[in-house]
Amino acid sequence: MDRSLAEPWTTGQRVLAGTLLGCAFLLLLLFALNIPFSHPSSSILYKFGWDKTLLRGGKIAGITVILLLAMQPVLIARFSLLGRIFGTSSHFTLHRVNGFILCCLIPLHPVLVRAAENFAPIPFVKKYWPEYLGIVLICLLFLLGAGALWRKKIPLAYPLWRTVHALSGFLLLIAALVHAHFVSTSFQAGLPRIFLFALAAATTLLFFRLRKRILT
Repeated sequence: MDRSLAEPWTTGQRVLAGTLLGCAFLLLLLFALNIPFSHPSSSILYKFGWDKTLLRGGKIAGITVILLLAMQPVLIARFSLLGRIFGTSSHFTLHRVNGFILCCLIPLHPVLVRAAENFAPIPFVKKYWPEYLGIVLICLLFLLGAGALWRKKIPLAYPLWRTVHALSGFLLLIAALVHAHFVSTSFQAGLPRIFLFALAAATTLLFFRLRKRILT
């Protein structure tokens, strides 16, 4: 093993690497948040004024939730690069903080989207299954967050809880990508579709990288 790889980084190296990593994530976030503007869905095209602003805001909140949700398994994957930048113990702190931000953002997506429709009820018919998948996802994500917050009150051994929590997180992320693809025409062609499929592929690869840790 190369000795230089095992040596801790200086503060300057950590700051530089952290800045570059932050800029890369910011560029990815800006690209994702620009999708409702550069590739507006058919629902946005038929909206005007305040309703259009609300709908765009709801879609931006939804896209942000998906990106932050995709970051959760990355933060606990113990990548050596992240460990060198943030420190080994910081992974789980960042994971918890990111989870808190997620819980704050999740309600914004359905509230803003439904506000653009004057909170009209969604017909209970087959073609609206992506919307109902989204409702189920919101409920399950809150349960996942609550399970992490009050873990000590759950009558499960920590290894079993960790397996359930991690596996549920991966499955909910894939379900969120399915929801995004079918609920909005923005993600059914072009760069947004590539972006969504790339996230799905990265999530799958990450799961196989962590599967031994998750399933044992």
